[in-house]
Formats: sequence, structure tokens, C-alpha cells
Amino acid sequence: MKKEIFLRINRKDYNNELEEILEKKDFSKDVKNLLLSMLYKVEVSYEDYATVKRNVKNKSCFIQDILDKIKLCEHIVFIKPQSDESKELEEKNTSFIIDKNKKTIKVYPNEKSLLYAINAFDNYRIYLPEKYNYLRIAFPDLLNEGNDINNVEIIRDFNAWSWNATPEEISNVNSNLIYQLLQILMGVEKLEKWFHNKNAGDYLDILKKELEEDFDAKYVSILLDNIYKLSILLCVKKNKLEKKRLNDEREIIKKELEYLDNKEKYLTDLSRKKRKVNNEIKRIDKILNDKEKLEKEFAERNLKLSNENQIFSLSNLIKILEKERKRNLNMLQEINKKLEPKNYVEQKNKIEKDYDLIKEVDLASNNNEVLKSKVIDLQKSFMKCFEKMINNAEEKKEIINLIYIFRYYLWLPYDNKKHVKDVKELNRYFNDTKVQLISKMYELKAANIIVNDKKINTEILKYIFETKMISMENMVIELEMHNNNIQIKMMDVDVLEDTHLLVIKDIDNKKIKYNKKVKVVN
Repeated sequence: MKKEIFLRINRKDYNNELEEILEKKDFSKDVKNLLLSMLYKVEVSYEDYATVKRNVKNKSCFIQDILDKIKLCEHIVFIKPQSDESKELEEKNTSFIIDKNKKTIKVYPNEKSLLYAINAFDNYRIYLPEKYNYLRIAFPDLLNEGNDINNVEIIRDFNAWSWNATPEEISNVNSNLIYQLLQILMGVEKLEKWFHNKNAGDYLDILKKELEEDFDAKYVSILLDNIYKLSILLCVKKNKLEKKRLNDEREIIKKELEYLDNKEKYLTDLSRKKRKVNNEIKRIDKILNDKEKLEKEFAERNLKLSNENQIFSLSNLIKILEKERKRNLNMLQEINKKLEPKNYVEQKNKIEKDYDLIKEVDLASNNNEVLKSKVIDLQKSFMKCFEKMINNAEEKKEIINLIYIFRYYLWLPYDNKKHVKDVKELNRYFNDTKVQLISKMYELKAANIIVNDKKINTEILKYIFETKMISMENMVIELEMHNNNIQIKMMDVDVLEDTHLLVIKDIDNKKIKYNKKVKVVN
């Protein structure tokens, strides 16, 4: 009873705060009503959202973020579908348009589009150092899009009584999938702190270190490599300018790599360049140490220069020669570094890595198989890291949490038609992870024994990942005999949710109790 009163007070507080914000805004009555309706849907869906997903912000922080973003907006204009005004949205294939200078949102009049627009209105964009030249557009774009899609999930996929992640309702399933994987591995608080840290400096170096705190460096490297490649491929599919830029960069790198591959020519050219630089340093030294040569250099240089660029005195020429000498010494130092075997290998490895990152840019727009292959590789590297999370679980609460998280992951949209769980190429990996999770449930006494045969029991429990029941604590299984096979009835307490037929040869029925309801989670 106290909990219900507390929830009602919280809801009233949120609504009151929103109403206070709206009193200061010149929004239409329809806009104000839809904002109130949107906030109500967020509130009533939050409990189910948090139960299913696990990796979520605290409710009050979640709602306060929305309210703070509404405060930033001065004008919200509704655009009716199929109206003259909607043509701009249709051309850009979006449900809203933002003008940050005018602090205006133009949006279709529904809660999902409105929440999406409000979250996108206050996007924070990470900036990468120059050394991440090939990722500086692609990776921040991916993070922003993934973050926006993530923030609207609460009312897109949850409606206070069910959970339904519909692929066609997500603007970019790949950006969403990558963002959700990072959120699972890092946790929502760590990801938010990293993403919104304006003083982070080298974001990618910090991201790598954060992940390596919890996972093996080898798998972190593979995971991030897959994410970065995917961010580029996704970017160039919609950004023609970036595609052209990266294609040009790729050709330059390719030539550099070809040049380095011919090691004999590379070293010969460097040696020739070294001799040339050395000779120039010697020539400058002779001029600086001989007044007659200095005067001759002064005259020869001025003959070649226009009147406005003339060297006015010998002392001026000496300063110029000293700068040239210093520049050549620096050049000599660089050449000597490149001539060292260790530095040659490092330089070649770096260029090979850069080339590997962008070598498939040209294929992305025309070949979905390239993208598909990279997404599958990403899932494999993710599951290697997730395996470590399972191994590290030491308490019943932790393993139940991971069961929820893995089920949520399996139901993430994979493309515009299917979910991750439907990807046949990953079936073996999914099965191994399910067995590992269930084994850990046995170990930590988090699962009730449904049948005495452990192998059959594991096969039965695998079906908990197929159900979309909100609460696994309410999940009940009842077994029935069906044509000498096991029919599994999945129930939410007493309400039948789903049935599955488990075909097992030579069933020992003495070990199986039929028509008995057993709770899944202990």
C-alpha cells in the first residue's frame, strides 16, 4: 500500500513539474496534451522496461532528463501526415526536423516521434582527435543515432502490459544493436558517463581501457574493431561526401602500403633521401662559415626573388639558413627513425590497420552481404565478452540478471524483418551461451528442477529465452505428454503464454512429472 502511494506521489510530482514548464511555453493546447500523454506513457511503462532490460537509468533520472530537454525547446509544431508541410519530412525520411538556432521542433503528432525529437534536440556529440581521421564522422554519428533510438524504446517497445521490439519501427537497427551491446557490456551508468564526458580527451582510448577493466584485451580489440568498421560502413551508405572522402583516403593508403611492401625500394629511397638531406646540411654549414659564400648566396637568392620578397641583409639570410638547417636536421631524424627495423614494422602495421578499417568502403553501398558479415562478426566478439560476465557471476541475483539481459539481447531487432535470435549463423553460439547460463543457474541454485534428468531439464529451460513474459519470477512451466514427446507450456502464473514441443528419443517417463506447475526461477 505504501509503495502504491509513493508511486502516485511521484507521478503527481512529474506531472506538476511538466505543467510548470508548459506554463512558460508558447505551445498549443494539442502540443501540451501530447507532452503530458507522452510523459504518462513513460511512467506507466517504466517498471516493465526496467524489468526486461535491466540496463536502464534510475526512473527519476530518466524522466528528469526528458523534462530538462523540454525546457530547452521554444517551439513545437505538429505536422499532419500527407499534408503539404509533411513533404519536407518525407524527403528526409524522418518523423521530425529540428532547428536548433530557432529552438524549434517540427514533428508528426504522436508520442514516439515527439519523444524521439525531444531527445535528439539536445544531442551531445563526441569529438575525436585527428589520429582517428577515418572515424571522426562515422563513430559519433553511430553513437548519436543509437542513443536517440535507445531513449525512445520505453514507449516504442513497452505499453504497460507487454514488450514488443518491432524491427520495422526502428530507424536504424544496426546503430541500435551496436549501442545496446555497448550498454550491456559497460552498463548504463558507465556508458552515459563516458559518452557525455566533455573533458574525456581521447574517447576511443578511454573506451578501450574501460572495457579492458572487465574483459580480455584480445576480445575487446576484436569487438571494437568490428564496431568501428561497422560505423564506417553504415555512415557511407547515407553520407556520399564521407564515402568520397574515405575512398580517396583509401587510395592514398593503398599506394603507401604498396610502396612499403617493396622493402628494398623503400629503404633505397630513404637512403637516397638521407644523403640528399645530409648534403644540404653540409652546404648550409659551409655557407654559414664562409663570408664570401654567404655573400654569394645572398646575391643568388635575391636574383630569384621579387622586389617585395627580397632578403634585406646578411644577418637576415643567416636566420633563414639556420631555420633551413634545423628543418633538415628534423627531416634527417625522421628518416633515421624510419630506417630502424622496428619502426619500419610499426609503420607498416599502422598503415595496414588503417587500410583494413576502410578497405571495404566502396562495397558498403552495393553489397549488403559485407554489412551482414560484419554484424555477425560483432555478435561473436560480443558473446566472447558476455561469457566472461557469466563466469564472473557469484550470486543468484547476478545470474538471474544475466538471464534477463541475454533474453533481451536475443530479442533485439537484427534487420527489418527478424530479431537477433533468428540469425541461423549464430545458433551454435546462442546455444552454448544458453547452456552456460543455465549451468550457472544450477550452480547458484537460481533455477528450480523441472525434471530429474539434467540434460532434459536444460533443454526445457532453454525455452525461457523464447518467451516475452515481462517477469521471469512469475514464469511457470507445466509439462504434458504429446505423442510420446514433451509439450512445454509456458505460463505467467496461471495464464498460458506459449507452448513448445520438445522431441527427445527414448524418454524415461519415470524421471518426468507431467501436469505439474513448476516455477522457473528459485
